Amino acid sequence: MDDLIREMITPPRDRVDAARRRRLAATAVTVALAAAGVTSLTTGALFTDTETLGAAELTTGTVQIAPTMSPTVTLGAAGMAPGDTTYGLVTVQNAGSLAQRYAVSLQATNDDVAVDLAGELELAVYATSTCTAPAVAALTPVVAVTGLPTALTPLVGDPATGQQPTRGGDRFLPTGAAEDLCVTVHVPLATDNTFQGAGAALVLRFDAEQTVNNP
Repeated sequence: MDDLIREMITPPRDRVDAARRRRLAATAVTVALAAAGVTSLTTGALFTDTETLGAAELTTGTVQIAPTMSPTVTLGAAGMAPGDTTYGLVTVQNAGSLAQRYAVSLQATNDDVAVDLAGELELAVYATSTCTAPAVAALTPVVAVTGLPTALTPLVGDPATGQQPTRGGDRFLPTGAAEDLCVTVHVPLATDNTFQGAGAALVLRFDAEQTVNNP
């Protein structure tokens, strides 16, 4: 009798309910483990940063030579007679950004190939800005030649790479600097009637090169 009363007050546990409780317990454990895993991944991360520094700009220098003939002291002349000299003032400027040295080459052309007036002429180069007869008379020329070549020929220094000591040597110009050269052409007194009415043209070529890292 007592057992019947107890069963009525406290029903026996259903096996289905027990199985459901076990599943809930297993689910709770699984969720707890997953939560623990997320916590572990979050706190174990590495803080990082990336910065980019702009590259320094690199540029190359320039070598540029700029010779100009004076508009008032020009080398060309007409009606020259034996014994006459013509004067030309040339300003040579370093128009580049690098220090440089330069050489000058010469080429003459006869108006009449049968009359070699160029071969009769005398040419000299002076390092002065006062390009007059009295001024150059007191100076030693950088270079002087008799008989002007009809093929391009080095006149001052040499256009070959490197410092050339010949014919007065290559001329040095610092960055932004300029210098004046006085060029004279003389018709010798001994020039005879063969050359009356003859003509010749003269070309000066300037070759420049950098001096840095170039002995």
